[in-house]
Amino acid sequence: MNRIFNNRKGVTLLELIIALAIVGLVLTLAFNLFFFGNEIFAKGSDQYEVQHSVRLSLSSVTNEIRYASTLYIENDKPDTFEDPYSYLYYENSSVYYSYIDTDDTRRTKTLGNDITSISFSKESDKLIEITLNGLEQNQSYEIITEVGLPNMSIKNNDIIGTSGTVLKFEKNSEIVNLSSTDELIILPKTDFTLYPNEERFLLANKDVDWNLVDGDTGNFILTTIDSKTASIKASSTVGDWVTVEAEDIDDPLNTRQVDILVIEETYTAEIKHSNDQPIIGDLDLLVNEKKTLKVFITPTLEEGITIQGISWENDFPNESTSYFASTQDLDNPDIVEIEGKDEGGNAKLEVIINLIDDNSSTTYELYDFIIVDVSNDIQYPELTSLYFDTKKVNLEPTFEPSILSYTVSGDTQEKLVATTIEGNEISYNPEPNINGKYDLSLISQIKITVTKDDKLRTYIINID
Repeated sequence: MNRIFNNRKGVTLLELIIALAIVGLVLTLAFNLFFFGNEIFAKGSDQYEVQHSVRLSLSSVTNEIRYASTLYIENDKPDTFEDPYSYLYYENSSVYYSYIDTDDTRRTKTLGNDITSISFSKESDKLIEITLNGLEQNQSYEIITEVGLPNMSIKNNDIIGTSGTVLKFEKNSEIVNLSSTDELIILPKTDFTLYPNEERFLLANKDVDWNLVDGDTGNFILTTIDSKTASIKASSTVGDWVTVEAEDIDDPLNTRQVDILVIEETYTAEIKHSNDQPIIGDLDLLVNEKKTLKVFITPTLEEGITIQGISWENDFPNESTSYFASTQDLDNPDIVEIEGKDEGGNAKLEVIINLIDDNSSTTYELYDFIIVDVSNDIQYPELTSLYFDTKKVNLEPTFEPSILSYTVSGDTQEKLVATTIEGNEISYNPEPNINGKYDLSLISQIKITVTKDDKLRTYIINID
């Protein structure tokens, strides 16, 4: 007899309930992990955004005040801005910069968004501390930095005010000429700052001995070039400082000292002509004329800092379409070709460069702009001749009115001769001495500006 066994046993209700409970528990844990991870990602993203915003704002603020020659710290934004000062202030979650543009018009631009506060405090007569706070979806970030103001040292000015939320300042890159006097003078006259590994020259109006007398002397290199000139090179450590002393060789009791502080370096961008010549004032274009421009980053990018992108933007005030700009080569976006189109006054060309630190993932944004003036017939005043009277010091390249930047070398008393056609006014910066001469060993640059009918052209002579 054949026996057939059938296993017809099913799942009990208790087993089904237990299985559903286990599945529900697993799903609950999975969803909790998903939402937790999503929340962590969102918080991390918000934190990155607020850090990026705060750092970008701080970089922009630092770039604007770096070369201030007069600076006031104030508590409240004024109802009316005073010319010729620039202002930095916080309002409506943003940091704003109010300044006088090249056409003598006051303009305002935003230096940072998602900001909750900014404050400034005086650390010394030449050093200011900036505190910047940001907020993004409940994620906050604060950054504090110190900024050295080298032109305050050159101009022998002091920061006015102890702390506040508004900066009022002037920019001025002029170099003060050393006067002939029995007093020992060194340039820079007062404390100044250096970037890590930066080298700078010190000048004296007498024969002196140069020495490091205080501070982190082992982290600086002082090199005597001659009896009136020395160079100082900073260490690579931010925060190091040293005192340099100049001692009059003929009168050892006659001494001068300057303190030098190493500060964090920031990158800057500058639009120039493609031949490396700077653009002085507005960029002048005739209708249908084309020019090639290039953006330069200073200082040279350190290892690990890379360019993520370069973008050029046309900004047309009052819907003007005065020009058209385009990159010539997508592989070289640092170059742009600009073409004059419709005659019609000023327009703006902007460039934005994004950098990233590959080691820390820190990002930077550099910015520069120029004003473009398009016309059918631009008549600007210009020099007809330019030379030093002894002919011992010659311009390089040989003077050509269309070139705006020259270089010379020399260390003697020279009289600079600049002539133009009748009706043009000429100004010198800095002014020559009472005999109309310059001591080329004590200055680094001379600017000659020719003016007529509200038009101007500036020639720059760099002293080697």
